[in-house]
Parts: sequence; C-alpha cells; structure tokens
Amino acid sequence: DSSSVLRQIDSLGPVLTYTLESHGIVSFSDILGTDPRRLEVIVGRRPPFGSAIKAAVNALPRFSLEVRREVASPLAPIGEGNNDELITVSVTVTCNDPSLAVFHILSGNAQNTVLLHQRVAPTKDMLPQFHKDYTFTVPLKGCCVVALISEKVIGLDLFQQITENGV
Repeated sequence: DSSSVLRQIDSLGPVLTYTLESHGIVSFSDILGTDPRRLEVIVGRRPPFGSAIKAAVNALPRFSLEVRREVASPLAPIGEGNNDELITVSVTVTCNDPSLAVFHILSGNAQNTVLLHQRVAPTKDMLPQFHKDYTFTVPLKGCCVVALISEKVIGLDLFQQITENGV
C-alpha cells in the first residue's frame, strides 16, 4: 500500500523507501545506476545490502517495445481499397522467472476502440528471452496508443503513441 514502485522489492520497507526517495532514488533504473556502497550509506546498512538490492532489481523483467507502421497493401493505390495501415508491435521480454514475465499488450484509438488486447504469459521454456510480433490495422493516417503493461510489477510499463505523422 505505497505509491512508491520501490516497495515491491522485498527488503525495502516504508522507511528505507522514504530514505532512498529523499535522496532522489525513486525508480528501478535509479537503483541500478547507483553504486551498491552508496545505497548502503544512504540507508545506513552494511554490505552486501546494496548489492542485494541491485540483484533484486536485476531479477525483474526487462521489456522492450518497438512499433512500426506501413501501408497494409502497398501495391494498391490509396483510395482503391488501401485505406488501412498495418501496425506491427514487436515485444521482447528478458526474464528468468516466468511468473514475473506476464504482461498485456494493449492498443486503442481516440474513439476508445480497442484495436489489440492480449495477455501474454511466457513459459519457462520461452525464457530468458521471449520475442513476438503482434499486428493490427488502423485507418490510413490514424492515431492510436500502444501499451505494454506488466501484470506483476508496477513501474515497468511502456507506452508508445502513433500519430498521423508517424510513430
């Protein structure tokens, strides 16, 4: 019951989280970018506390999202059945724990129409590196948002807006 994403790390209680945040460490990437000894000094703990915190953050899944758009049928002239664009969303997940790698890929447009929604739960044999492409169409020069939402860990979500001028 905290507004801090850092509270998801087992060894970080409310006091340690508050202390880290008061020193500008508010995200997982902030922890990864901080020397383990500095983390220990900030929270007043002894080694290997800082290394253990960094190891816990390193165990979280890494998501990447790439969005490409192209004319759905490049051979047909615009206006002759070629009124859609194909959106391809490439997702990569790097994680060793399948229970943490579960995510939703979701896309919608300005009219609140869901264009794509899929829950993805990579299995152990698909990891540590899972990659998949998802495709859907939007009207020519249409706008939409693509979101990758982690089901288990807050603070790892990715969003990309697709405007009429590009991605």
